[in-house]
Amino acid sequence: MKKKLLAAAAAMFACATLAYAADVKVSQINKMFDPGDLTIKAGDTVHFVNNDTVTHNVFTRGSPQDFSLGSIKPGDDKPVTFSTAGIYEVRCAIHPTMKMTITVQ
Repeated sequence: MKKKLLAAAAAMFACATLAYAADVKVSQINKMFDPGDLTIKAGDTVHFVNNDTVTHNVFTRGSPQDFSLGSIKPGDDKPVTFSTAGIYEVRCAIHPTMKMTITVQ
């Protein structure tokens, strides 16, 4: 009985946490990220939207949660859900001057 109650409580907590998660958009435009700095909460999803005329490749390494989104063509949108708090240095593998910082609380 206790196991069932704990499982039900955990499921309700997970649903409540997801209900408060936000969707945030980061634009890639003029070979820059907009915004250049972003603060979000753990569980939030960032959509990397390519509003540029060229392809980008968004990634991070050495961060609390590494990711690489591969090629993002103009007009495409690729999401990342940040589940781990910390500071993420985000880059474009094609354009080394494209940099942004995401702080996850």
